[in-house]
Amino acid sequence: MLGKPLDLLLPERFREAHHKHIEAFIFSPESNLLMSRRGEIVGLRKDGEEFPAEASIAKLETGGEVIMTVILHDISERKKTEAHLHRTQKMEALGNLTGGVAHEFNNLLMAILGNLELMDEDMAGNESVRKRLALAMESTLRGKSLTQQLLAYSRTGSLYPELIDLNEAVLRSCRMFSQALVESIEIRTKIPDGLWPVMIDAGELEGVLLNLALNARDAMPKGGTVTIETANKKLTKKAAATLPDLIPGDYVTISVTDTGCGISPEVIEHVFDPFFTTKEVGKGTGLGLSMVLGFAKQAGGTAEIKSKPGKGTTVRFYLPRAKGKIKPKKKSAEATQEIPAGTETILCVEDDPVVLVIGATMLKSLGYEVLEARDGPSGLAILKKKQHIDLLLSDVVMPGGMKGTELAKKAVALRPRIKVLLATGYNPEEVEQSISGETPLPIIEKPFRKRELAFKVREILDGAS
Repeated sequence: MLGKPLDLLLPERFREAHHKHIEAFIFSPESNLLMSRRGEIVGLRKDGEEFPAEASIAKLETGGEVIMTVILHDISERKKTEAHLHRTQKMEALGNLTGGVAHEFNNLLMAILGNLELMDEDMAGNESVRKRLALAMESTLRGKSLTQQLLAYSRTGSLYPELIDLNEAVLRSCRMFSQALVESIEIRTKIPDGLWPVMIDAGELEGVLLNLALNARDAMPKGGTVTIETANKKLTKKAAATLPDLIPGDYVTISVTDTGCGISPEVIEHVFDPFFTTKEVGKGTGLGLSMVLGFAKQAGGTAEIKSKPGKGTTVRFYLPRAKGKIKPKKKSAEATQEIPAGTETILCVEDDPVVLVIGATMLKSLGYEVLEARDGPSGLAILKKKQHIDLLLSDVVMPGGMKGTELAKKAVALRPRIKVLLATGYNPEEVEQSISGETPLPIIEKPFRKRELAFKVREILDGAS
């Protein structure tokens, strides 16, 4: 570049401002002091591509002439790293916030859903009222689904990972969400044989794929094609470096591609941001793609998106290859079985007074004798009495300086034969701990229904000591 004008290094729209800057710099009495400073500019490559650059400028006077020396450093990679770090920090901060909000929201849903169920029982014979109650319960369960999206984003949601056949899960999901797509949208699948197993929550996967299918539908108002493809992928160190937070190794990829309107470069930078949406108010939460990313990261992978305006969009997520053989699932008969009851004594510990009443009422209606406590210390005081207690049902996060996990450990120490069930509105790290370091703590997620609680309690009480 020796002897060439500096204009060649700058996009045309910045050149006029550049000339003024150079002129001011030359005649500035402080120019010598400014020489050591670096500033960020937009550079221009030979092929016309723009890139972020750091520039340092120096002035040399010789023979009555002023010679300018400019050094440009391409900082594209540094910018990517900084953007990723900023994004990670923002997601962690918002993740902590949404996790806490989801916990409180689940307590509210527990109170609403529980009361609706109890009212439904009281309204036996009044079908018109029961229909309205059923609609209200359905809306409450939709609220639960939204909360699960929040938890998936914050990566604190309770997951039940298992070894699954991803191809089978994809086909099952396609059958499910084909009902949600218009007839003008064709669903195609590319699922090769020999796909590696993965360890994920199959229910969460179905929700992720449904969300992506609905996004594709919105991008194709006149119809089009949605293609879902699975593949085995070996990532080298170089390939893994291009994807955030991934290490080299074996992965299984799922790609969802549409033939829709595509996404502009300005928008695509923010699509994984929580609460970001281009939809009208009331038509989108902005949690869809952040939920996809949260799900992939919980599984130890990541997600990426590629799109061009008018050329469609591909969302691809990477899931680590898992070891082991997939076991056939046993069909559950809970849905058709009569709700089980019992006569045992259960200690219910819950800081939310409404949730405590709901849980206790459900258990009493099933025939159990129920003792109630508002916090860990109060529950422990009851446990220390001579009264026989068969099961401790405790919330995880409570005031009073004692969490449910700690109360469970103290309860087992006092009464080695007592059974424990923890209730949680989200999945803090404490829930994954165990009482003895070997046996996982049984968990029921809020908001739960009476049938779900009945089967869970019976399963634990009838289990081996």
